Amino acid sequence: MKPEDLVQCCPRLYHMAWEGSWPSIQRHGLLSTAALLDLFEIHGDERETLEAVHRPEPVRVSDRVRGTATIRDQKPMSEAGLRRCLEDGLRPTDLVSALLNHRVFFWATAERLEMFLSAKAYRGPASYRARRADPTVPGALCPSGRAVDDEHGLHGAMA
Repeated sequence: MKPEDLVQCCPRLYHMAWEGSWPSIQRHGLLSTAALLDLFEIHGDERETLEAVHRPEPVRVSDRVRGTATIRDQKPMSEAGLRRCLEDGLRPTDLVSALLNHRVFFWATAERLEMFLSAKAYRGPASYRARRADPTVPGALCPSGRAVDDEHGLHGAMA
């Protein structure tokens, strides 16, 4: 899908980010896990673990120059659930490392975001409460499709 088609189809997009992420997103853009790992120059075994293994909890990365970023957990996905869905010898680690960690995901409606935030895994954490209360606050990013395209430079993520 071309960015202009996305803007036409979905004039407002929603993305769940960890509370407190907005300054980093404004500074560096809305980045995939792989792009965050590149930005923070994380390599070797640490990177392999963060990219190839299901993350049940969020992971913070930081340095003095770039500040701090939180790599979201993958709680709604379970290894067992993925194994049941995948075919042709594809393993959960293949999906996580080759696809999920190289993309930024959006919801096209506030209702779909709310449904996600209502999942059992996200009912309790205070980090998500502000988004649930008001999906227009920066905790639940809802830039217009044009803002996503122009301001956050996500051309490649809209494929």
